[in-house]
Amino acid sequence: MKKLNNTVDDAVSGSASATEKFKRLGISMEDLKGKSREEVFEMTVKGLQGIADEGEKAAIANDLLGTSSVELGALLNQTAESTDALKNKASELGLVMSDESIDAAVNYTDAMDNLTRSFAGVKNNITSQLLPGFTMVLDGLTGLITGQEGAAEQLKEGARQTVDQIAVILPQILDVVTGLIAAIAEVAPDLVLALVSGILDNLPTLIEAATNIIMTIVGGLIEALPQITEGALQLVLTLVDGIIANLPALVEAALVMIVTLATGLGEALPELIPSIVEAVILIAQTLINNLDLVLDAAFQIISGLAQGLLNSLPKLIDVLPQIINSIIAFITNNLPKIIEMGLQLTIQLAAGLIRAIPQLVGQLPQIITAIVTGLGRAIPSMMDVGRNIARGLWDGISSMIGWLKGKVDSMVSCIVKGVKGVLGIRSPSKVFAGIGANMSEGIGEGFTEAMSGVEKDIQGAIPTDFDLDLNSQVSGSLGGSEGAVFDVTIPLTIDGNILTRVIAQLQWNQNTVTVRNLGVAGS
Repeated sequence: MKKLNNTVDDAVSGSASATEKFKRLGISMEDLKGKSREEVFEMTVKGLQGIADEGEKAAIANDLLGTSSVELGALLNQTAESTDALKNKASELGLVMSDESIDAAVNYTDAMDNLTRSFAGVKNNITSQLLPGFTMVLDGLTGLITGQEGAAEQLKEGARQTVDQIAVILPQILDVVTGLIAAIAEVAPDLVLALVSGILDNLPTLIEAATNIIMTIVGGLIEALPQITEGALQLVLTLVDGIIANLPALVEAALVMIVTLATGLGEALPELIPSIVEAVILIAQTLINNLDLVLDAAFQIISGLAQGLLNSLPKLIDVLPQIINSIIAFITNNLPKIIEMGLQLTIQLAAGLIRAIPQLVGQLPQIITAIVTGLGRAIPSMMDVGRNIARGLWDGISSMIGWLKGKVDSMVSCIVKGVKGVLGIRSPSKVFAGIGANMSEGIGEGFTEAMSGVEKDIQGAIPTDFDLDLNSQVSGSLGGSEGAVFDVTIPLTIDGNILTRVIAQLQWNQNTVTVRNLGVAGS
């Protein structure tokens, strides 16, 4: 308000800057004439509320209202209509005081201030009269403490002056108090009578008002009692019905949770147990594989312990008697307690075992039955496992027959191809036909000639002179993957004659072997 008043004064005095500030709000100098400071403030607020640009609004508000415009931000951001509505609401709630009320409040404040100042004046007057005597008393006490001369006399003089001043002041205080009491006593009857008269005059109204208030409250409670009772009853019944209605679902949900957990554990056990067994086997296998390292580490630990014990043995020997003595002394001193505790422990264990014997005996049939039942249930599974093992072995052997047959066929085919390559056979049917004819002729001629004179032929076949032509020729060529072909020529004569019969026999034997190798003889 101080900033706004100064700006208004500057504008009225002809300041162009101040006039421009109000002009930006749409307020002219004619509008400011004859207006109170409150009205100017209201006009300024409405003008600022009509500015849409927030930056411009803040700048003008700072020029007209100073830094306090920041605290008025909530008011300046509202509309003029909303501000008027707030003012009307405040008037309706009795928050707005009239000029007469304000004047009465000011007069009351002035009276209270005058009364307070009067009491302060009386206090100061009394204090000023007593201060010299108090000062002398304090100086005398200080002198006594410090050992000054005349301190006792000074203390006595101060006390005497203080008593004299009190004797002077007391009548004054008594006059004031007496005047107050007299005034109050004079006014009290009228005040009491006024209060009593006012109460008596308004007592019917007060009683009626109090009765109306009480009856209104009671009537409201009575009228609302059925609804309250019914509402409470409905609330209780609704809660009970809700719990009863959902009780099967809650119980079923709990059972489903329990069954699901049990089923999950049961389904997981077949997988968990093999995994656990596999882990145990793996741990055991790892320990076995690293047994040498474990043994070596254990040996190192044992060696270290032994070496440490050996190194500490002298000290241990020195301390050992003390340790033994301490142990013996402890046992000796506490032997009664140890024996007593041992007896109590033995008695408790025996009593517990005796009490548990009926339960243990009662559980034995169930334990035996469970074991027998488990073994009985496991036998079919074990038989199925045996059948599956036998069936798996047979299936494996059966699946190998085809593989073996294929390998044999492949091997025989390779052998046949090799023989055909070595012998130069291109048409097996023609070759074997010629072999068959030669075999027939050879067999017939061989048997005929051999059987007519076996002994003669044997004796004649024994050579007495050998004429060997060693100018033999050997030629051959490689035939690639089909094999190699060799031609061997050895001229051999015995007594100038070629051994045709022997060669025929050899040819017959060779033909027989060849046919057998080619698989023709068995067909």
